[in-house]
Amino acid sequence: MLRSKKEKPVFLNRWGCMLIENRPPVLRYAISITSVGIAVGVASLLPYRADPSHFTLFFAAVMVSAWYGGLGAGLVATILSALSLDYFFIAPIYSINLDWQAFVRLAVFFVVAVITSYLTTARRRAEEALRKAHAELEERVQERTAELAEANASLRAEIVERKRAENELWGVQQEMGRVERLARAAVVE
Repeated sequence: MLRSKKEKPVFLNRWGCMLIENRPPVLRYAISITSVGIAVGVASLLPYRADPSHFTLFFAAVMVSAWYGGLGAGLVATILSALSLDYFFIAPIYSINLDWQAFVRLAVFFVVAVITSYLTTARRRAEEALRKAHAELEERVQERTAELAEANASLRAEIVERKRAENELWGVQQEMGRVERLARAAVVE
């Protein structure tokens, strides 16, 4: 069942999901900061042997940020993740001091995170475009269905009118046949 556009808030699409462009920017970037904060918290609780690089949690933070907030929020999460990784997990800890090994690790993380952010955002846009195309197609189908129903009703009315005219013509032909027979009988007498 379709709801009218008057019933839905402006920032919601047909399925009740907020489009990225309509989400409040503060919320989009707050999700980025929060997801990186959660990744830092969880990574600091994990023993070093469980996840020696801690990059996995930060990739998840970047993906969530890009999915919810778009490319900008994903890039913010990427930068915050790279800084957090260097500050909290790459020796020397609690300082941002990049030697060439740390720089290479962070550069690889940064490139992969940017690509992940871009691809996540592209997928989200493609999903939204698909939803929009589906909605437009459904609207066109409903318009065509209404046109066909109207044409069907018109044809049915025309069929009824033609049957009525056919019955009248049949009645006139029978009357003419009766009159013709009476006329012949009158001529014969």
